[in-house]
Order: sequence, then structure tokens, then C-alpha cells
Amino acid sequence: MHVIAINLPDLLLGLWRGTIDCDCNDSRDLWDWVVLTGDTWKVHGLGVARCRPYFPGSFDCTPRNPAEKISSGYKAWEFLLYVFGLCPGLLYGLLPRLYWANFCKLAAGVRLLQQRAVSVTQVQTAHCLLLDFTEEYEAIYYQQKVERLQFCRQSIHALSHLSPDTIRLGPGGYSSQWTLECTIGNLGEELKQPSNPYANLANRGLRRSQVSALHAMLPDLEPDIPCLPRGSVDLGGGYILLRAWDETRVLLRGKQADALHAFMALGSGQRGLPEDWEPRYIRWACLQLPNLQIARCAWKETERASAAESVQRSRNVKFISGETFHVGEVQFYFRSKHTGAECAYALISVWSEPDPQFLRESSQAVYVCVYHGQDNLRVIEAKSITAVVAMVPMQPANGDCSDLFFLIDKPGLDSTMTSADVNGEASDE
Repeated sequence: MHVIAINLPDLLLGLWRGTIDCDCNDSRDLWDWVVLTGDTWKVHGLGVARCRPYFPGSFDCTPRNPAEKISSGYKAWEFLLYVFGLCPGLLYGLLPRLYWANFCKLAAGVRLLQQRAVSVTQVQTAHCLLLDFTEEYEAIYYQQKVERLQFCRQSIHALSHLSPDTIRLGPGGYSSQWTLECTIGNLGEELKQPSNPYANLANRGLRRSQVSALHAMLPDLEPDIPCLPRGSVDLGGGYILLRAWDETRVLLRGKQADALHAFMALGSGQRGLPEDWEPRYIRWACLQLPNLQIARCAWKETERASAAESVQRSRNVKFISGETFHVGEVQFYFRSKHTGAECAYALISVWSEPDPQFLRESSQAVYVCVYHGQDNLRVIEAKSITAVVAMVPMQPANGDCSDLFFLIDKPGLDSTMTSADVNGEASDE
């Protein structure tokens, strides 16, 4: 965890900002990779801060303005989202192309190895990416100059061991310090006796151990079936529809009605639809996924945004269609019996296919799409949704006026690669 979330960001940002030690026989004027300085660094920091509304709430602590906060308690999770999530997209056109392409190889390899389930093909791909990054890094930064030996830190060498260690020990998420640090934080919150904190901490730890031992000896002591929220509907397979909902059926119009009409006509087969059929449905606002993320919808999030509330967008999702992943913005969820049994569906606005040039130049680290809004609506099964993702504008200063958005997966969940099939194997495109 520390190599990726702390040591590597410290090295890379030190290089890009020009704050790393410079030998007396070297000159910072020769460092053409130093771009985050002066007003450029401040503007970049504001861009990072403006990305916050585009991160779903399930992404936890979103990156703050690094120009103001990076030296005052910037968390490891913030570094992870900032450097390996935002920087591949935000540094495009700012960092010289040679260094940007080199960094994208690092970001792509790290994302693959952070997954909780990694296929053999993905481990091999990540290993090749990290080895290429290391060799190029030494060639373009270090340049075999003794006066730049401080650029070759141990964290760079450690990258060559990540993939073999993944095969030997399993994905890094299962051996990282996140769980332990979270437990330490929870125990600290439980301390209620400042006069004798160590005895209080020992007592809380003992109580947790006793409860864990009881659960191990008597698994039925606490039922495994969770208590569902009031009004929710269990769809099976870990999918749960959550409120809010419409109290009565709502008549849908415009392009939403056209999309639903096409969907119902496809499912009705030879019978066809009555000429006077109108799409009337009870809309649902949220869907809990098996990974415990909650996918929301534009119907409710736009209402909250218009009420001047600070809303983090959780309506962009990744879903399976055929053998590939696609990205869409959920408009709302609904239930229908048009196939006989009642099923849950989602009306989504499908983002464009990823830009092949960005994918090729970034080693598939920058997944850039165009938003089509109401012009590309489609109905999908709710159970085809696999994760909630962030779609961030390439130019955060322009907000939704930006034409291009890039995708960020939550670290630890499945990483999106171009044309990746459901088994996690990338194509040779």
C-alpha cells in the first residue's frame, strides 16, 4: 500500500513540480518534465478540487486541492485517487507526451493489480506494463547520470516485484494495511476514558475478540440475512431496489417514451403493442449492487442539484452487454412483466465507445467517452450493472461544458480495459 499510495506519488510529484533534490552538477533548467509550477500548479489544484462532484459517494474520501492541502494531512486514499485516477486524464496536454505516456503505463499496471480478483492474463499484462515503465523511466528521467541517482528510489525497483508477489500471495488488496488502519481508527473512536486510554483500548480489543470467538463457535448466533430497508425489493444475486419511488405510475414522454416503446415492442414479439399503448411506470431511484455500491439515477440527483445541494454523482455505471463492458448514465429504474416474470430494468443514456487514440497512447489507462444525453437512451436489465464509476471532464474548469470525459474505477474493484470481456481478458486491439 505504501509503495503505491505514498512513495510513488511523492517521487512523481516531486519530479513534475521540480521539488526533488537537484545535484550541484545538474540543473533544473534541463528538466523538461517540470510542469506543475507557479500558476500552472494552482490551476491544476483547482481542477482537482472541481472534480469532487463527479466522484460517487462510494469512492469515500475524494482528493482535495493538492496545491493547498498536499502538505497538510493529504490521505493515502486521496493520493491513490489523485495520482492514479485523475492524473492520467488531467495531465494530458500538460505533461510532455513522452512522460505522460510513460506514466500511463504505471497507472494502467497499478490499477490491474489493485483489483480484488485478478486473472492470469491481467497479471501478465500488468507485469509487462510495469517493466516497460521502469525501463523507460530510467531512460528519460535518470538518463544514466550519477547526479540523478536520487531519482531511482526503491519504490521504482519494487514495481518489478508486484506481479510475482500477486501470484505468490494473491491480490494486494487482501494484504494491504487498509483493513488494519480502519480497525485502528474504529478502536480509537471507541475510547471513552481519556484518563486511562491504554486500559480502555485493551478492554475494547478484548471485547471484540470475545465477540469474534462467539461468532466462530456459533455461526447461527447472528443471522446472515440482512434486514432490508423499508420499501426495498430484493431482486436476488445481491441486487436490491431502494427508495425513493413514484407513488403512482408516471406517463413518460419524449425520447424516454421512444426508448421504452422500442424496448417493449422488441419484447412483445409477434403480438406487437396496442396502438394506444403509453409508457407508464413507477420509477425507482436507487439500486444496491452486489459490491455494496449504490447506483443512483439522474431523476433524483438532478432534483437535488437544482435545490442547490452538493451532490456527488453516483448515476454513471458500468454494465455488461453481450461479452463487453459499456458505460451509461442511469435515468431511472423500473419494473416490468413484459417477458412474463417481473424483472427490474434501467433506462440509461449510453456513453460513446472509448476513443481508440487515447486508449492506444495511454496503454488503456485513459478511457475517454462523449456524453450523448437523451440522444442515446437504452433499456437494460438492472442485473447487468456491475459497478458505479466516475466520469470526470478532461477540463474540470469547464464542468459539463467539456465534450470529453474519462472514466475512473474505484480502486480495488474491476478495472475497465478496452474491449475487456466479462472474464477480464483484454483484447489485442
